[in-house]
Amino acid sequence: MTTLATIVYLTVATAFFGMTLAEGVTRRLPWSFDRIMGLLLSCLWPLILIAIAVSSQRDRRNAG
Repeated sequence: MTTLATIVYLTVATAFFGMTLAEGVTRRLPWSFDRIMGLLLSCLWPLILIAIAVSSQRDRRNAG
């Protein structure tokens, strides 16, 4: 179940990253610090979910 949730989550994150990137290209926005950080953070926030899932699985194994 965790794997399926992670795949769905990453799919949604990738879609939003693509939409954000396409919006910047369409509007011809400059590559400012804010734009680069926004794109970078949209890539990194799914890693937090993965870290939480792995930590949760380890805690379950240790408690059981």
